[in-house]
Amino acid sequence: MLSPNNSTLQLLLMPSNSQASSSHSSSNTGAAGGGPPSSQQLWSAASAVAVGHTPRWRSKSEEVYTREQLVAFLEEKEGSVLRAWLRHFDPDLELRVTMLTFTHTARELGFSGNTTATFNALDDDQSGELAFDEVDSEAATLWRNFREFCAQTFDSARDMHGKLRKVDRGAVLAPKLVTPMSWKENLVKLGWTEGSENVLFEALEDVRGGSADRARTLTQNNLKWLDTEIRRRKRKEQAKEKARQEMRHRGRKNGEESKTVLEKFKRFLKSKYGTYLRAWRIGLSPGDTMTLQKIPFFKACADMGWKHDVKLLWHAFGKDDMSSLCLDELDARSAVALAHFQVIVEKQCGGSLEAFRALDRSKIQKVR
Repeated sequence: MLSPNNSTLQLLLMPSNSQASSSHSSSNTGAAGGGPPSSQQLWSAASAVAVGHTPRWRSKSEEVYTREQLVAFLEEKEGSVLRAWLRHFDPDLELRVTMLTFTHTARELGFSGNTTATFNALDDDQSGELAFDEVDSEAATLWRNFREFCAQTFDSARDMHGKLRKVDRGAVLAPKLVTPMSWKENLVKLGWTEGSENVLFEALEDVRGGSADRARTLTQNNLKWLDTEIRRRKRKEQAKEKARQEMRHRGRKNGEESKTVLEKFKRFLKSKYGTYLRAWRIGLSPGDTMTLQKIPFFKACADMGWKHDVKLLWHAFGKDDMSSLCLDELDARSAVALAHFQVIVEKQCGGSLEAFRALDRSKIQKVR
């Protein structure tokens, strides 16, 4: 706990020799006048930090960098953002970094701003992790496309190294090494069209001691990331295939359930009404409508005494919330029979009224 009597705090608050020799008026000015913060300000700041607040005064080390400023800083340090990302922030190719990794790595590189606040400012999706796209979208797109190209072109890091290395037997360099020239020439021959070969080479280059006169080369070890990338893609494809299989299984299961409930419903109608046509006219559509919407269908099923899953039954007919059900979807033969009967009524009897009179021989206004 912090207190005014805390010896550590008193040591921190103790003015330096130069501060002690300054005038009383200037010491009262404190941080507000451009000098170091006063003891009272430091104590207030320490108290604020202790309860999770940010002190009102801010030194240069608390500056929040913008995305452009961070990119400029990394380019100055490593020559390119991609090189800085791969060599320092994401050497294991996890494609994102945590706040702890970012802040620790940034400080090691000499980052002078507020690492935590800068991280939060860059974390667009507020996921608590920083993807390369959130640092430099252009460099991230180049790296993503190059990884995809390599995964489709090469079988492994060894295969990639073998296809990109210098093959001139008479060269000074050993044939097992990839030079900037062989890297660029062979990538283009193999179909790489997005350029930036030098940027990619330098990002993957093993500088080790950083000797200026050392021959620039890539070894197979510099390309081990490709093995990681290929394994990741295989796992991703296996996961997709597993999901597809599960979806097909669920589809078959749902199809079997739909088929079963539809058969049960038709047996129910047959048992209760004798024919599908009678079931449609009396049970499902007593108003003699030719189509039935979802809600009226649900109500009719309840009125008829159907005890099973009516939603599953509706979907078994291949319907959604906006669909409607017709007689021919319940039973096509009944729909054809009704259509033929309508033709007979119209052509041979002259209409439904005349047909009814012809059938009502007893004149009791009923036809049985």
